[in-house]
Amino acid sequence: LYVRRQRQRLSRIMVPISETTTINPELYQGLLSEVGASDRALAVLAGAMLDDRVKSLLLRYLLPPLKATDDKLFGRSGPLDSFASRTELARRLHLIEGDDARALDIIRTIRNGAAHETTFSFSMNSMTDYVANLVKALKLKEQVPEMLAMNESPKQRFLLSFLIMSTHLDLELTKITRTTQRPWATAKSVKWNPKGDHIDA
Repeated sequence: LYVRRQRQRLSRIMVPISETTTINPELYQGLLSEVGASDRALAVLAGAMLDDRVKSLLLRYLLPPLKATDDKLFGRSGPLDSFASRTELARRLHLIEGDDARALDIIRTIRNGAAHETTFSFSMNSMTDYVANLVKALKLKEQVPEMLAMNESPKQRFLLSFLIMSTHLDLELTKITRTTQRPWATAKSVKWNPKGDHIDA
């Protein structure tokens, strides 16, 4: 319930991708003030929101379930019921790049630490290392050197990484259409045997 409320608060102040092509400094400061009081809240909320975005990418691309109330992929205990499995499938389907997947995996690891560790802070050595790897995976030194220089603390850099990753996934979502591909539908050199296995003609 806490994460849901924080997610709703954050969603209300985020600028849609159609309205901005860069990270707005005022938006950034607004987000920092919204979640700035708690490192744990920021990490858990960022992970939850990015997990939702990856799920949205897959739902936009894949065919829907036969029954809307019985989704065997994304439903509870289904093979795509986790952030990790969704990220991996999105990468394998070319919906996201390898660097995106690496960044999402790092954010997921940070989120898990925030959710399960008794003590959590971005100033912890382990978290500082994770954030440094996150900055590297997203190539922030090359992409947004000015903003990176303005935000030196691990917490600020994590938030900046989240904003960039979130904006990027929102943009990718606008490009994706539902797949119509059938693996063997256009393969002229393939025929089917009585057992249902394919063989080369």
